Amino acid sequence: IIGIPGGNALLIGVGGSGRQSLAKLTAYLSDYQLFQVEITRQYKKTEFHEDLRKLYNLTGVQNKPTVFLFNDTQIIETSFLEDINSILTSGEVPNLYGAEDLGALREALKPLARAAGEPETNDALWAFFIEQARANMHIVLAMSPIGDSYRNYVRMFPSLVNCTTIDWFADWPKAALQEVALRFLETMELGDATLVANVGSVFASAHYSVIDASRRMKVGLQRHNYTTPTNYLSLVKGYCDLLREKRRFVGELRSKLVGGITKLVDTAVQVSEMSVELELKKKVVAKAQTECEELLVVIVQEKRQVDEQQRTVTADAEKIGAEEVTCKAQAEEAQADLDKALPALEAAQKALELLNKKDMSEIKAYQKPPDVVSLVLSGVMVLVKCEPSWNEAKKQLGDPNFLNRLINYDKDQLVESLLNKVSKFTTRPEFDPETVGSVSRAAKSLCMWVRAMEVYGRIAKDVAPKRMKLQTAMRTLAQKQEILAAAKASLQEITDKVLALKKKYDENVSSKERLKQESEDLEIKLGRATQLVDGLSGERVRWQASIARYDEQFAALPGDCLVAAAFLSYAGPFPSEYRVGLVNDSWLAQVRNLSIPSSADFDFCNFLSNPEDVRDWNIQGLPQDAFSTENGVLVTRGTRWPLMIDPQLQGITWIKRREEAHGLVAIRLDAANMLRAMEEGMTGGNPVLLESMGESVDAIILPLLARQTVRRGRQNFVKLGDREVALEPSFRLYLQTKLSNPHYPPEIQAECTLINFMVTEDGLEDQLLALTVLKERPDLEEQRLVLIGEQNGYKMKVSELEDGILAQLANAEGDVLESLTLIENLEASKRLVLSIAEKAATSRATELSINGARETYRHVAARGALLFFLLSELPMLHSFHHYSLNAFLLVYEKAITGQKRSFKLGVSSLLTQIMPSALQQQPRSGLWGKVDKKVVTPKLSPEQLEKCVKVLVSKITFSVFNFARRGLFESHKLVVAAQLMFKVMRAEGELSEAEYEALVVGQRSPDTRRPPSGGHLSIGEGKMPDNLSEAQWAAALALRELESFRNLADDLVGAETSWNNWLAHATPERLDPHPNWAQLTQMQRLLLLRALRPDRVMAGLRAMVVDRLGEHFVVEEPTALLDVFGDSTASTPLLFILFPGVDPGGAIEKLGAVVGFTAANGRYISISMGQGQEAHAEHALLRFAEEGGWVFLQNVHLMQRWLPKLEKLLEVCAETGHSDFRCFLSAEPPLDPRARTMPESILQSAIKIANQPPTDIKANMRVALATFGEALFKEAPKPELFKPVLFALAFFHAAVLGRRRFGSLGFSRSYPFSTGDFTVCAGVLRSYMELRDSVPWSDLRCIVGDIMYGGHVTDAWDRRCISAYLETLLSPRLLEQKSEFALAPGLKSFSQGTFADARAHVNDKVPAESPILFGLHPNAELAQLIAQADEVFYSILELSGAGGPTGDSGRRVVSTKETMVLQVLTELQVKLPNPRSVGEIKAKVVDRGSPYTVFLLQEIERLNALLAELKRNLAELEQGLSGMLNISDEMDALFTNLFTNAVPPSWLQACGQSGPTGSYNCKSLMAWFADILLRDKQLLEWAKDPNKILPSVWISGLFNPMGYVTACLQVTARTRLLPLDSMTIMAKCMPFSHEHLTEQPEEGAYCHGLFIEGARWDAESASIQPSRPKELHSPMPVVHLTAITAQASEQQSVGRYRCPVYTTKVRGPTYQFTAILPSAMPTTTLVLAGVCLLLQAPS
Repeated sequence: IIGIPGGNALLIGVGGSGRQSLAKLTAYLSDYQLFQVEITRQYKKTEFHEDLRKLYNLTGVQNKPTVFLFNDTQIIETSFLEDINSILTSGEVPNLYGAEDLGALREALKPLARAAGEPETNDALWAFFIEQARANMHIVLAMSPIGDSYRNYVRMFPSLVNCTTIDWFADWPKAALQEVALRFLETMELGDATLVANVGSVFASAHYSVIDASRRMKVGLQRHNYTTPTNYLSLVKGYCDLLREKRRFVGELRSKLVGGITKLVDTAVQVSEMSVELELKKKVVAKAQTECEELLVVIVQEKRQVDEQQRTVTADAEKIGAEEVTCKAQAEEAQADLDKALPALEAAQKALELLNKKDMSEIKAYQKPPDVVSLVLSGVMVLVKCEPSWNEAKKQLGDPNFLNRLINYDKDQLVESLLNKVSKFTTRPEFDPETVGSVSRAAKSLCMWVRAMEVYGRIAKDVAPKRMKLQTAMRTLAQKQEILAAAKASLQEITDKVLALKKKYDENVSSKERLKQESEDLEIKLGRATQLVDGLSGERVRWQASIARYDEQFAALPGDCLVAAAFLSYAGPFPSEYRVGLVNDSWLAQVRNLSIPSSADFDFCNFLSNPEDVRDWNIQGLPQDAFSTENGVLVTRGTRWPLMIDPQLQGITWIKRREEAHGLVAIRLDAANMLRAMEEGMTGGNPVLLESMGESVDAIILPLLARQTVRRGRQNFVKLGDREVALEPSFRLYLQTKLSNPHYPPEIQAECTLINFMVTEDGLEDQLLALTVLKERPDLEEQRLVLIGEQNGYKMKVSELEDGILAQLANAEGDVLESLTLIENLEASKRLVLSIAEKAATSRATELSINGARETYRHVAARGALLFFLLSELPMLHSFHHYSLNAFLLVYEKAITGQKRSFKLGVSSLLTQIMPSALQQQPRSGLWGKVDKKVVTPKLSPEQLEKCVKVLVSKITFSVFNFARRGLFESHKLVVAAQLMFKVMRAEGELSEAEYEALVVGQRSPDTRRPPSGGHLSIGEGKMPDNLSEAQWAAALALRELESFRNLADDLVGAETSWNNWLAHATPERLDPHPNWAQLTQMQRLLLLRALRPDRVMAGLRAMVVDRLGEHFVVEEPTALLDVFGDSTASTPLLFILFPGVDPGGAIEKLGAVVGFTAANGRYISISMGQGQEAHAEHALLRFAEEGGWVFLQNVHLMQRWLPKLEKLLEVCAETGHSDFRCFLSAEPPLDPRARTMPESILQSAIKIANQPPTDIKANMRVALATFGEALFKEAPKPELFKPVLFALAFFHAAVLGRRRFGSLGFSRSYPFSTGDFTVCAGVLRSYMELRDSVPWSDLRCIVGDIMYGGHVTDAWDRRCISAYLETLLSPRLLEQKSEFALAPGLKSFSQGTFADARAHVNDKVPAESPILFGLHPNAELAQLIAQADEVFYSILELSGAGGPTGDSGRRVVSTKETMVLQVLTELQVKLPNPRSVGEIKAKVVDRGSPYTVFLLQEIERLNALLAELKRNLAELEQGLSGMLNISDEMDALFTNLFTNAVPPSWLQACGQSGPTGSYNCKSLMAWFADILLRDKQLLEWAKDPNKILPSVWISGLFNPMGYVTACLQVTARTRLLPLDSMTIMAKCMPFSHEHLTEQPEEGAYCHGLFIEGARWDAESASIQPSRPKELHSPMPVVHLTAITAQASEQQSVGRYRCPVYTTKVRGPTYQFTAILPSAMPTTTLVLAGVCLLLQAPS
């Protein structure tokens, strides 16, 4: 598409179907630029135009082919599409460039245009620019067909279709799904190709099974769920990741156990080896012991000899030691003398060492040395015993070794003679080192050496005698030491021998001890090994079993991971029963059928969670039922952000507690700081909760939802608006909505995991049981919670200990048996495990006892859950009937305790506030039995306890019902009471579903219809009895499908007389119908009433409710505002539902005056909402929420755009409001019960009060008179005239108000008559009486009938009725004292007395309510009662289908509902006739201009169009139910209509039975369809000869009856040559039936099939007569229609009744013509009775 210059595409598909991915891939492969706008919160038309200029720059200036990808989520304003529409149409956007921008653009274009050879004029440059931009620009629009947006867009902007190539993205076929799956599975090592193919097949089947379940959920529950390829890819990727994770996890668990068992096996082997080794070591130890003892004897003997010799040697050594001391002293003395010369000697030595050859050479260099040098050298020569001359010295100095000789000079050769020789030199004064040194440094050193030698020699000479003596002593000492050494050597030899023996002995002892120690160690080690093997023998068995189990789990992972991944990807939006069906009936069944390895007892929660985590979740507020646990797993393990459908706030309560420690930020999507909070959470890795979401998501966060990350370095970034924000891996995003049934588009569902957090009946029952027991038996509940904590603790501790044992075994290095600590730890762990097992068994036994005691209250909790789910279904009746779980729990707790407490509603789940905090957290006790587990014995006997439970059930049932009833409309109260009764019966197993269905659905068969010929209906075996109508007989035949009524039809025929009394009785519900049927149950009696006496079925239903539930369920005491106020809190607003004539403002002000909240003291304010009042209301709410006070916001339904702001304000007030704060609201309910005019959260949290005005005459008269008051009544002018007329006006006012309840029989339209009309009329009367002496009757009737009341009336026939009332009531006879005139039978006007007398007159004199008071026939009430019954049962049917299969108490599942619809659909398809060939019929026509022929052809064409519509709709629905097509809204509506036996609106529109005011049809679907078959039969008969009219036309079977009448007028006008507009129709009733007719009359036309309502046609008198009892619609004979002039019509109508003819009893817009009929009754009587002719009687 985009390869074509200017090629554009419109990609239509649901979000997640790959539209944008394909567009981006195409742009990349084509090497095109990709251009997309970036949505920010401030993104409007200006920013969009800026982006468009960038786009035009790319395509028109830079000449780059560019794909402009734009999706419907980016349509912030419809002007965006308007601009795109312009681009597609003309290539340009009007006013995109300003003057400055154009100048710069032209300058940039001139070089390009010049290169292309184009002129450079402004127009040429612009044309060149647009042409180049169109060629390079490829617009790709991604649109979703879901909802109305797409249809509206293409209708508003046709270029979206006309100028693009449309590409529909349908669901991927199974083959494509499998191919994608196989591509992912290539790397998963599943084994053989067959298994891989089977897994891929299950992937595809699972995807389509979810599509089918979504369709069924849409039909059954009206909940939307979309499945896209994104979900499928999430499934496949999730499976691969999960399989890898589980394989690794199970493998590690198995390896850990295998390691432990390996250690135990090795230890067992060591035990046997060590036993043998231990015996051997014991023998070696014994032998070593013997050897040691023998050696010890020898050692003792040798030791004695050593000791004797040791003493001798010791004495000698002492003597020698003394001598050695003496010698040492002498040596020290001599040495001390020598030490005196040592310093000089050392100095000389050092001086010599400093000399070197150079120094010697220096001296040698002297030819003749200085004297001092010569002197020194002479001394040196003397000492070295050489000639003391220079030559000799010079010679010696030349010796290289000369210095060494001096340094190593033998000082001991310094004898006396040598010293004397040298002294000759040294004694001379100049022989001084310093003196010499001044001449030569080397000579100085030699001088010092000579002097040192001389000093040393002198001293040594003195020391010599001492040294001689010392040497002698030393020689003697050495001899003695040699003797001593010999002695010591001998001693040492002996000692060594002894030591050798001792060493050998020690070695033997050491060896013996070592062997003994080894033996002992071995024995200890053997004991440890035995202890370890025996102690862990049980663990070994269990570990081996666990290994086998892990092997099984590992083998089953392909199937288990498949089901778990499917659950994670798809199951979130579904309620519990659908999830079970998907897992068990679809996914697991397919896995097992294809032999994919899987677990026999697969459980999703156990597979993906552990008990410890689940327990933490429960402590954090997540309910404990399986459905909630599944939701917890979906939230924590899902790969997409969770979007929680959480109207009961259970999910958000859990999330807030769970993430509180991680810095959770909760914020609304529309908050001003939303983006900042989101950025901080993303960059800081903190969780963010988007709460209270609507059904749409800000486009700015869509990249985050889709996780469209960009990798930069090591960090991921997500684009939020025009900024890239870092995304930390720890960041978590939670989304939550309070809407109970939101409709999220596929784009959101594809990027989020939609999770249904709505409470289940089982889950709620468990929570209510805990609450009930907590209130009634807190000891039981506390003990139960403690035990639950202990049980969980036991499991956790055992798991920890087992892991510890395995870890110690795995981490033990070397020999396990060497570690005493390890063995002791293992033994301690084993003992602890056994102790825990004992305690766990005790706890389980105690828990069983506690649960047994708790189960006594199970019935109370079950009833509570039943009641809440009844409340949750009420929105199906009307969108105002919403009730939250929190509000319900307040009523429930109050019913149990009798006390009301204040809580913060709308903030979190109320159960978490009701349950004491101590019971929510870890139990106060430890794990080891610190809490007394003794169950407290109930103080009540079993009989008393049972009675107490019954009382609780009764209190709860009525409290909740009464709480709901306050906000119900009058028409819904009996519906809810009856549905409650049926639910209770179903829960108690007393309800037959077949009987229930027959009661609420009614007759279904299309065969039970009156044929067009009239007469008696004969169906089946017997003929219809004369005492039954056709409708009664048809209903009786329909009951034959029930076993209990198998013989009803036969009995009605055979015992016709016996049934007459029951059929004719005024209150048949109180009688036994027939002796043979006296044993019927109440339900069966109700069925009989609905079939044979439908007018009394409501009385029977009320009686049954009273009998089953109590009289207070149908008799309601007036609602006192003070009582309702007592139930309110600062967080619960009071919502008054407005009806005509109802104003709660006075009651609120009156209550405020009582309790001290008035406008005068500034604590009450009333604001009538309207334009400009928003700020005033917001300020008042915030001020009074802070200070305390009352705010009354009236008519808030008028402020639709402001209501979300009010919703948020009320939530803020609920959290922070003053205890004295109250918010009162008033709103009108929408006419469409499905319309949402109020936020759901306000309706849920508010206490609703629906005080509808009374409808009976007595109450309306009281209200009317009360508006006048005592004072005005006293001051009335001319009271003798004023009071009777005022009373008559009050009666008239009450009559026209009360007449509305009779439906179209009362007035053909609903008119807003109000007390204000009466007040104005009374004021006019007062003015007349002040000015005149008599009553101006005609003027008064004109003002009242034509202006005040008549001003509301739009229908001429209704205006005639009002005039008839006034003609009767406002006449001079009213004032005649002796006249018998009565306002109504039994009611005379009030003439004189006080206001109190007038009220008393109303209370005492007004007769009991009946149709006669309104001028209607008593049968009118029958019609009302039957219509009311139909409405009630239809409403019950709606409630029955409201929850679909969400409840657990025997609710009808969707499959049953679908089966019923399929049966009806098949029956309709089989009986549906084929369209008739208009061409064939036209070929038979002779005179195509004949009015009757034209009319016939029009009817056949209308019928063909209708049949085609029926055929198409039925075929599409059949394909939808089979899964071939997606269920559209139209299909869904048709499904509901087929199930409820109602005619679809599109079918009614096709046959002209609907209009601007709604449907005109009054038949059920099957009766209507039978009508269609009969219409086809009549037209087919007529079409056999289209030139000839049937002898009598069944006018009721015509689509356009007035067309037939007009044809009659046209034929007559042509025949008589009269203008058609001067003709009118004349109807004459003939005294024969149509069966005997063979042809039409010469003039006019015959027709039949009419009925008369409000009266009957008497054939004998040929006039209208009063109806017979219980005959609502009397058939009319053949009517001869003739055309006469209007003047003749006026003449013939004198004294006759002008009877309107309507198509159906809806009247009003179905008016056809007027029939002038003779009557034996006054015209006024017929007018007030609402007498008319109907073409179709209700079925």
